[in-house]
Amino acid sequence: MISPSIFSETNIRLQCVLNSCRRKARMVSLAILAMFVLLALPACKHKQSQPSNENSAGVPATPPAPAQSNPAPADNNAAQPQAPAQPEPAATPQPIIVAAGTPFAIRITEELGSKASQTGQTFAATLDKDVIVDGQTAIASGANVVGTVVSAKPYGRFAGEASLVLRLTSVNINNSDQSIVTAARSFGPKIKAKGAVKKFFGGLAKRAEGDEREVVLAAQSAYTFTLKQPLQIQ
Repeated sequence: MISPSIFSETNIRLQCVLNSCRRKARMVSLAILAMFVLLALPACKHKQSQPSNENSAGVPATPPAPAQSNPAPADNNAAQPQAPAQPEPAATPQPIIVAAGTPFAIRITEELGSKASQTGQTFAATLDKDVIVDGQTAIASGANVVGTVVSAKPYGRFAGEASLVLRLTSVNINNSDQSIVTAARSFGPKIKAKGAVKKFFGGLAKRAEGDEREVVLAAQSAYTFTLKQPLQIQ
């Protein structure tokens, strides 16, 4: 029969062994747990970094914005490209001045007369000679000229005189009619007697002698008029 002391001692030894085993098992468990944690940490880090790589692979990376640099201030002293030289505008031609006193030789294109013409009517003519200014032709011959009948008096009127007075009024230059002023020119016989009474009896004497006649200027006959005011030609 086993004594109680032996049983008690055996029980104590068993407890010691169990406690030792428990401690060793706890240490082994802790060691295994530590190893598991150490092994699990890299895997967790790899899993955490894996989505970012996937997202970065699926979405194209936004290129960095180019750096904006402030442009350097313009150097006013730097050589600037010179603009091409502009052609000089053509000089404006100076007007030609035909002085007063210049003769205008014309040739009438229709018959005029003291009886056939009426005071105030116009007549046509052409310039018979060039008008020269400073050695250059200012108005070429052949230019159209217009004149007016200042007065037309057939014979049989006061003092029996027949007279015709003409004046030039315009000339065509470069297809434009320009007004001119010439001295009036009279055509007709002149009675030398002075005074109305003497002219009257002088006219009667001329009629009696057969010298009284109408003034007639035939077509294409040439006459010269004198410019009374200067003419400016552009």
